[in-house]
Amino acid sequence: AIGDIGREVYNLRAKAGYTNPVNVIVSEQPPMLIVPRVDPKNLEYKDHPSVNRRRGMLIGQSFNGNAMEPLIIDLDDPNTCHGLVGASTGGGKSTMMKQMMLSACEMTSPEDLQFAIVDIGEKSFKLFAQLPHCCAYVTTIEDSLALLRRFESQMTGQENTYRTRIAVFVDEGAALLATGDEDTDKEFRRLLKICGDRGRAYGFS
Repeated sequence: AIGDIGREVYNLRAKAGYTNPVNVIVSEQPPMLIVPRVDPKNLEYKDHPSVNRRRGMLIGQSFNGNAMEPLIIDLDDPNTCHGLVGASTGGGKSTMMKQMMLSACEMTSPEDLQFAIVDIGEKSFKLFAQLPHCCAYVTTIEDSLALLRRFESQMTGQENTYRTRIAVFVDEGAALLATGDEDTDKEFRRLLKICGDRGRAYGFS
């Protein structure tokens, strides 16, 4: 697990254009994001104008022969704006999502990208609610339903006019589809489908 968010952010405190290599090690253990220690400094987003900057998240490295390059998903690209992380219990799904969020914090300002975190049972992401990028943090089925309905209400009118993209992270997504109430399960399926079908054009990933 990531542990103390303060410690992790400390290791990522570098300007958005920082060139030190970021390594992702994949073994039998969950993927690990290795960020070299640099002189710590607070991120000052005003120093990094968002014009023409990608809203991206690091998910690993791509291999092309002997060359390795960071593999970054572009949240504005219709082919990569949505994602599903799947693995068995203990396989590192939540850890990978945390690493994705932290990499996005390092690359993108809160004015360009925000997180809405669904963490049923408050199991994994409580400390991430302190990030300046976090615009919503919910831990119950009821609040998750209200959050997705609020986002649905915003997916109307002219498309592609959003200023800030919102990345919705759902940990343990299966919990939303197996609540024990058939009507609630059906509503979550409907809302998640809407986010997938219409979200990109209205600034939701």
